[in-house]
Amino acid sequence: MRYVETIEVGIDTPQDYPGNARLHDEDWLDASVQANGQYRAVLARRLSDGTLQLLAGHGTRAAFRRRGDAVIRVEVIEATDREARRINLVDNPRPGIGGFDDNAVLELLDLAKADGGLEGTGWDEGAYGDLLKLAGPPPSLDDLERRHGEPQEDDLWPKIVIAVPPEVKDQFDAVMRHPAFEAWVEEYERFAALLTKAEQGLDEG
Repeated sequence: MRYVETIEVGIDTPQDYPGNARLHDEDWLDASVQANGQYRAVLARRLSDGTLQLLAGHGTRAAFRRRGDAVIRVEVIEATDREARRINLVDNPRPGIGGFDDNAVLELLDLAKADGGLEGTGWDEGAYGDLLKLAGPPPSLDDLERRHGEPQEDDLWPKIVIAVPPEVKDQFDAVMRHPAFEAWVEEYERFAALLTKAEQGLDEG
């Protein structure tokens, strides 16, 4: 791969890379283009017939096209088919690659908020608030108790989850609502209470 030049060309001059797989958030890109303009060139290679083939920046070019721009700045390179394929893939990495220093991002976002707001940063107030919670200290025990209530004896008991067909669930619900089942539960609870008293009496004796 070798850098050739940076030029401005007609917005429709570069051809899309065949099979480019990246799906873009158009609203996010449109807001960035409106606030920031083209702060970096898109990347293309020149084919043997002189055609420019876009390798990276398809979403950026589309955003400027939607805005009505006639030209776009392109960084032109020489690249083989093998190199071009890898450049297109690495420019659209799989989810989970990389990350952020949350506190460093918050500092930058705070500066942006103080200097005109979050427009054009790719962040909104909702995402900023979520990051603020993630970067903050963990909740105290008092905070957890206020949020979830006092701890209960069965909070740490194992949970059993059974997947059943919908018709079985309907039958189960019908049984649980049946008066005879409710009467049985009452009798069972009464019997269990008698057993408890009997065991207490034996212990005392």
